[in-house]
Amino acid sequence: MRRSSGAPLWAAMLGTTVGVLPVFFFGALAALMRDDLHFRQSQIGLATAAFFATGALLSVPGGWLAERLGGARTTAIAIVITVCAMLGIGGLTRSWAQLLPLMLLGGVANALVQPATNSMLAGNVPEHRRGLIFGTKQAAVPLASTVAGLALPVLGLTLGWRASFV
Repeated sequence: MRRSSGAPLWAAMLGTTVGVLPVFFFGALAALMRDDLHFRQSQIGLATAAFFATGALLSVPGGWLAERLGGARTTAIAIVITVCAMLGIGGLTRSWAQLLPLMLLGGVANALVQPATNSMLAGNVPEHRRGLIFGTKQAAVPLASTVAGLALPVLGLTLGWRASFV
């Protein structure tokens, strides 16, 4: 086990934060999106559940990929997928039927990023520091929620929900 700088932790936190942004942005901005995309309240729950269900179903294959490609490379792939999902939601979505596949794509990214960032940390952090480091990494999820919550008043209400996703 090599001695680690803070780089793996920062990379893991960035990956974890970005990996859940689509679902938290959707949750924060859904009220603004409903009028444009013409979907019901229940469809907000379905799209959110689809994101997390995809993440759960694909997390084991995501772990296999992280083992094969390495945590850093898999995290980078997940971030690119998340960016594509968010750009697609903000730039291309015109209905709930178009939104749903992009939420699924975000779930795929989340399924990749969680085991990838865990792998990255496990391979770079001394055993006696792992509890603190993994706890800090998991704080990235509420950080993503906070970022999404700020997107509503800062971007969503001024520039619109599409600009917030983009």
